[in-house]
Amino acid sequence: MSISRVPRTVIILSLVSFFNDLASEMVVPLIPILLATVLAAGPVALGLVEGVADAVASLLKLWSGRYSDVLGGRRKGLAVAGYGLSNLARPLLGLAGSWPILLLLRSVDRVGKGLRSAPRDALVADATPPEIRGLAFGLHRAFDNAGAVGGSLVAAAVLAWSGLSLSQVILWSAVPGAIGVMLIVFGVGEKPQPKHAVAHEPLPTLPWLQLPVALRRYLWVLMLFTFARASETFIVLRGHELGMSVVELLILWAILNLTKALTSIRGGVLADRLGKEPMILFGWIAFGYAFSVWAG
Repeated sequence: MSISRVPRTVIILSLVSFFNDLASEMVVPLIPILLATVLAAGPVALGLVEGVADAVASLLKLWSGRYSDVLGGRRKGLAVAGYGLSNLARPLLGLAGSWPILLLLRSVDRVGKGLRSAPRDALVADATPPEIRGLAFGLHRAFDNAGAVGGSLVAAAVLAWSGLSLSQVILWSAVPGAIGVMLIVFGVGEKPQPKHAVAHEPLPTLPWLQLPVALRRYLWVLMLFTFARASETFIVLRGHELGMSVVELLILWAILNLTKALTSIRGGVLADRLGKEPMILFGWIAFGYAFSVWAG
């Protein structure tokens, strides 16, 4: 495993994800606490907020990835728009005066995620030789999760050692978010498209029945897993119900993301060696087992 083989574009996009997740995880673990305390809402509101937000993001991923293909592979613009939108909406969660307003802002945040995710992943794939794509995506996920760890710990430190409120911490998340946006704007380039490229010709439609059978099976399984998957923010809400302090909950959230960060690169390398399917299956089984133990 040699990180030096990873292209510069992937390194920059990994840093973008680091700062974006640093900003995001200063906010996301505080949402259940904000709902339960400041906004006097409960688990139903949390489920609605996270469910609607994730549904919006999922629906937009297909459109944004497909649209970046329609643009002849020019993907950076959509990624920039997605990161920018999220980092405009997310800090405003600190000003939400009711859970429906929080739902609206969280949905806008996830619109940004839906816009950027597929084009960004395509940028990583376009820049990386096939034989090290598992390593490249694993590195990207490691930076992403490292930012999540940092965001949780920054929020915990600020709340423990300053007089800032939850809402003020959320507002300050705009700073690392802005750094991430500037990195992708000025640090990531795209290869110039040749003049003969058919950038504006419509691509063929994607009828469901014309997709490969293996892909359709995978999408059905993915849909079922996503439908059954509980949001990890419920762990924070459960901890709050058990009497954990806000700082303790943020440290718990940081440990969760640290575990992800430490396993991401190794998981990518193993996927290159053993195949993607066994690693996906192992990850899903581990996730389901962990939540079943937590629920019990």
